Amino acid sequence: MENISKNFENIVNRLKTTLVSCLNETDKVFIVPHNNMDFDALASSIAISDTCSFYGIDSCIVTNDNPSDMKPSFRELYLELEKKYKFIDTDEYERNKKDNSLVIITDSCVKNLIPISDVSLKKDKTIVIDHHIPDTKVITSGKLFVSSEASSASEILFYLMKDLDIYITTETAQLLLAGVYLDTNGLYFVNNPSGFKTIAKLLQYGANLQDVQNLFTISNFEDDMKQKELILKLLKCTHFYTDSNSRRYAICFNKNNSDTVYTNYQLSEACDSLLQYSLDAAFVIGYVDSEKLGEDHSNKIAIKARSKINENQVDVSSIMQLFDGGGDSNRAASTMEFNDIIKIKNCLKNIIKSTNNDREKKEYLKILK
Repeated sequence: MENISKNFENIVNRLKTTLVSCLNETDKVFIVPHNNMDFDALASSIAISDTCSFYGIDSCIVTNDNPSDMKPSFRELYLELEKKYKFIDTDEYERNKKDNSLVIITDSCVKNLIPISDVSLKKDKTIVIDHHIPDTKVITSGKLFVSSEASSASEILFYLMKDLDIYITTETAQLLLAGVYLDTNGLYFVNNPSGFKTIAKLLQYGANLQDVQNLFTISNFEDDMKQKELILKLLKCTHFYTDSNSRRYAICFNKNNSDTVYTNYQLSEACDSLLQYSLDAAFVIGYVDSEKLGEDHSNKIAIKARSKINENQVDVSSIMQLFDGGGDSNRAASTMEFNDIIKIKNCLKNIIKSTNNDREKKEYLKILK
């Protein structure tokens, strides 16, 4: 594995040894991506399923995600994959799991972002594969394989399959490239030579960069205009702040119509747009999914966070962890059941303007209790 660092290589080697050993002791694997799957979670899940098939082990992907809530291009891909791979919900998982079943969690290492209860997990029968830095809510497992040097879970799975001499189909290579593309924000955050070498190798396996880029476009012009109009109204409500280290922040929420319900995609697009300007970090807050939860529900509020990679970088993952979320240091998010978006905005503002004193930051969080 000449393309990657020694630490990354060691993690892949340990994962390879552990996975092969665990597959020899089970006849059923449950693959668990995080809630609200993205291309990286989906791609790494498919790669794990291909690996299980190579060893003759039955596997299925556990998710409660609803295709109707997915971005059109992602939904189309997901529905095609449903014809070739087995997807089940958590109810079916509970009915079918056995004492010797192996659970492999991918693209997340924290309890609150996965669809199954961590209480049901057995430490010796759970493998966790991720590229996000663990926090206090890390999943309890003796088989935790996390490499923050990897751009994505897809990159980890690519090297795992390659090292195991598993045939990587053009379709899987394409998915893995889509996972890398997403988690590097369209390759914007590929900031080392090894990352570009990984992309080059995926292209050698038949992946097509233009086809991957097309997955992230909107084909319907009228829908695109509606999306842009909604996002523009949101962005017009942006406020700017500076912290004690002279870093510039933006916090955006629709103060004119604060009860507007957005999709996760719309909030993410708004946050990515803000980072184009002279800012170190951006946060976008909005209600999501509340119209689908029924009468007796708590509203869900999502925060999307982005930061630029520089010498004075803002670690947005550590900030989102305070709100029971997480992610990468430059790309993170949180979703909470709460009904006062202004309190969340004020809490976030106070945290980013405060010193680095964790006790002080936790004091601000008390208003959310």
